[in-house]
Amino acid sequence: MPLLSLVGLVPGVGTASDIVVDGTTHRAYVASREFGLSVVNVSTPSAPMVIGASNPPFYGQRVAVAGTLAVGTAGGLGFRVVDLTRPTAPRTVGSLSGTFSGVAFAGTTAYATVAGQSGTDLVVVDLTTPAAPDLVGRVSLGSGGDLRVVGSLAYVAAGGNGLKIVNVTNPNHPIVVGTVALPGLTLGVAVSGTTAYVAGSSTIHVVDVTDPTHPTSIGSLATTAHAVAVAGKRLFAVDGSLFKVIDITTPRTPVLLTSTPGYGAQQLAVAGTAAYLASPNLGGGAGGLSLQNVAASPPTLIANYHDGANDTGVAVVGSLALTGAGNGGMPVLDLTTPTAPRVAGTFPGFTTAVALAGHTAYAVQLGSSVDLVVVDVATPASPAFVGRLTVGAGGDLKVVGSLVYVASGSYGL
Repeated sequence: MPLLSLVGLVPGVGTASDIVVDGTTHRAYVASREFGLSVVNVSTPSAPMVIGASNPPFYGQRVAVAGTLAVGTAGGLGFRVVDLTRPTAPRTVGSLSGTFSGVAFAGTTAYATVAGQSGTDLVVVDLTTPAAPDLVGRVSLGSGGDLRVVGSLAYVAAGGNGLKIVNVTNPNHPIVVGTVALPGLTLGVAVSGTTAYVAGSSTIHVVDVTDPTHPTSIGSLATTAHAVAVAGKRLFAVDGSLFKVIDITTPRTPVLLTSTPGYGAQQLAVAGTAAYLASPNLGGGAGGLSLQNVAASPPTLIANYHDGANDTGVAVVGSLALTGAGNGGMPVLDLTTPTAPRVAGTFPGFTTAVALAGHTAYAVQLGSSVDLVVVDVATPASPAFVGRLTVGAGGDLKVVGSLVYVASGSYGL
């Protein structure tokens, strides 16, 4: 049997789990379980647009970017290297096996937390040759997840072991130079100057890292956080429920300014006057991005952006394809160039199953009732409604000649 290979894909943001934003290029890099890594044009925050996704895809959990390379961790599915030379066509070019969690990237060196023989280790990976990532250094942490690298130091949120600081000056021999015990579980970290802000299960901790060998807890705020990001005199945090803005004008005494809906976000990034929240569930089961205007107080929603990554049906005839994208409607795909399929148009409505015969589409849609909807897709960019019939319930459907057969759940066929 011949080996199968992915020829092309229509990119989306998928079930977003992490995000990095480059304020210079106005691109966001999003990790998701469906695509691995997606590239999003955010030059107009109110209208973000996915321009590319890694090929082949992988299960993405965390992401870091440096120049024209990105690295992503995939939990027990390992570590991936993605070439971003063409942002519209990212290529997955290298990998390492293992159980990885947090990741950071500087120059041609990546740093990641990975399951070791006695807990969690920090590993140093040389990416001089992206297709052949080389693990060159390793140090035991006991436990660890999220991390940040600033200069020659890596700051690791070490779970029940507080905050650990690792000197990575010699990539072949990273050394833990400082540790500070912190109550609860530490989950995320951000660094600004000589201060580290550590997200915790019940508290955000403020740590003075002026002397990396003797980090000192100097303040705290009693609020939960999974992840934190710093911009100027503000600290931004998400806890899976709320998006929080914290005044850190005086780092020792952080003050919670506002808490607004966080749309399920687990990670975030801030660039300019916008915060980008990566959420596995914005609502209705659709993951994606929530963009917030942080120039306003409290922050205001710019846009929630998701796609039909949770597609439940597909149909293809010639150079056209349809997908049932749930809340994302029924996208009509142009397959004229198989290596670069594109969404030509979308018919609205919560869509599950789809079928296609010639230039006529048939879809099961859920609204106040479950209907069979007929749509003319002769002009793919402008799919046009033709007719609707209530079927009571609907799952899969097939079209043969002039008849449509609908599996209607408890209603039979």
